Amino acid sequence: MSTFNPLLTYDAASVNYLDVRERVAPFCLDEVVSELRLRPEDRVLDIACGPGGVALRAARQVPGGKVIGCDISAQMLRLARSRAEELGMENVTFEHADMNRLPYEAGSFDAVACSLGIFFADDIAAALNTAWRLVRPGGRLVVATIGRNMFAPVSDRFLDLAQTHQHDLAVDLPWWRTSDISRIHALLAEAGVTGARITHHDYVTRLPQLDDWWQLVLGSGFRNIAMRMSEDSLKLIRTEVDEWMRLNDINSLTTGINYITCTRTE
Repeated sequence: MSTFNPLLTYDAASVNYLDVRERVAPFCLDEVVSELRLRPEDRVLDIACGPGGVALRAARQVPGGKVIGCDISAQMLRLARSRAEELGMENVTFEHADMNRLPYEAGSFDAVACSLGIFFADDIAAALNTAWRLVRPGGRLVVATIGRNMFAPVSDRFLDLAQTHQHDLAVDLPWWRTSDISRIHALLAEAGVTGARITHHDYVTRLPQLDDWWQLVLGSGFRNIAMRMSEDSLKLIRTEVDEWMRLNDINSLTTGINYITCTRTE
């Protein structure tokens, strides 16, 4: 059984998560919205919306339409609603909903997005099938997933040290379930999603300060690893990673993103 609990992890990570999404993943959020090809009157659904990165961007492009963001994390939803209020955006709402049991009617959206969240589904193929059924004919589905190289090369060093310091620690990062493009093709076929285009982009995040890498850990799914370790082990790991980065002159991280884009023809 998986030891990764997305609700506990992202409720805890919410304090740091917005900073991570806007520093590390704005390229991903922008790309997803661009691929949706929105029109001013469109109705849009953002599944596993987190703090609303895609939903808020989409809302700007559909002034006469409607955007719904849904998530299971109450903390993330509060953050998303607060951001929408600060921006004065009235055409976007945020709702509590589980991607495994979405309450929306088939064909009720012109565009459906899921950015860096589909890998949390109990059954990924079933979740993809549901998202696809929510798209009306002529509408678009865009899904972004993380490649194996999230926050490379520091992430590999962090995971190696975590298991060295805590031998019984299980490393079961959920995005590994969709990190390989061949696996994505198989899931889409199982889900009955046709005509999908899959692309992969690598992005570089600069680290102005050495310890910025730790804030990225705390604001991402890697936080689940940290939550299952002792404070003493974490202090040792932070010190060892910092020293390793200095010795190897590492001042940036690379994250790979897989994009799935498809238009429903019928």
